[in-house]
Amino acid sequence: MSLSFDLAVRRGAHALHAAIADIDGVVGLVGPSGAGKTTLLLALAGLVPAHGTVTVDGEALHGLPTHARRVGVLFQDARVFPHLTVAANLAYGAAPGADTARWVEALDLGDLLARRPRTLSGGELRRVALARTLLAAPRVLALDEPLVGLDPARRAALLPRLRAAVQAAGVPTLWVSHHAEEVLAVADRVVVLDGGRVVADGPPAALLGDAGGLAARAAGLHNVLAVCDVMVHAGRGTASGRWGDVALALPLPVPDDVARRGAGRVLLAPQEVILAVDPPGRTSARNVLAGTVRAVAVQDGVAAVTLAVGAATLVVDVTPGSVTTLGLEPGAAAWALVKTRALRWA
Repeated sequence: MSLSFDLAVRRGAHALHAAIADIDGVVGLVGPSGAGKTTLLLALAGLVPAHGTVTVDGEALHGLPTHARRVGVLFQDARVFPHLTVAANLAYGAAPGADTARWVEALDLGDLLARRPRTLSGGELRRVALARTLLAAPRVLALDEPLVGLDPARRAALLPRLRAAVQAAGVPTLWVSHHAEEVLAVADRVVVLDGGRVVADGPPAALLGDAGGLAARAAGLHNVLAVCDVMVHAGRGTASGRWGDVALALPLPVPDDVARRGAGRVLLAPQEVILAVDPPGRTSARNVLAGTVRAVAVQDGVAAVTLAVGAATLVVDVTPGSVTTLGLEPGAAAWALVKTRALRWA
């Protein structure tokens, strides 16, 4: 399925106009508080008045009543019925023939079915709310801060389950979060919203390397490195993997789901990388990546250097003075020095 929309909303003194096309997977939606992220989800679902168009696979939704649009909204507060058990909450609103067992297993709800919401933790409520949303057989998912209110440890533990469930649903999804690392763990495309407008849209590396990438940096976006062949070398206290055709030393501990699959994502902030134009000698950096400068974009005292490393790209922030001193221009050879501790699992 593919979702496209062009929506305008006015609520008092606040205005929103956002057009996003060809959403066919998970798109992360980030931006400062008040940027219009929640309003956009509500407009998409028909829960607030809006002008414009919404289409799924070319079929217009904007003329339909809210229930007929089949946009599954996961609100910041779980909004489960307190007087019903988990099982009854899941049954409420489920589509005819919905495979309850599938989502109960996917979100590990089997031991919770007889319990009532007041006895559940925040993470458990999130899982119940998402399962109920998926059981309605939505054509589109709109997730508003699905991990809000959880401490970092619980957020990290729950994220893999939510990510897997959303991917298994296979419908266009907008995932809103104030935590850029959460969004980067689930989405290959990110939209930055600010002041009710889309100010950036694309893969994280493309946004960071663009001359207008300050909005992406302000939103906390990082380089996203998809790694495979992940192995833990317990005797040496190290981990390794491959990023495309490049070998990487990876940080410990390796998340359980990554260790099981042998694949995952690590994040790297552009300012955490050191560039060299001569082959570096002995260094404490475990990762020394040979590359070629593809582009340099300078804005407001920051020079974003896009480096081709094998078949992949890496965006590195340096000062404009360093660009001049090092002769960083398209086609120049450069080496990226990356400490293992600068990499963080998504």
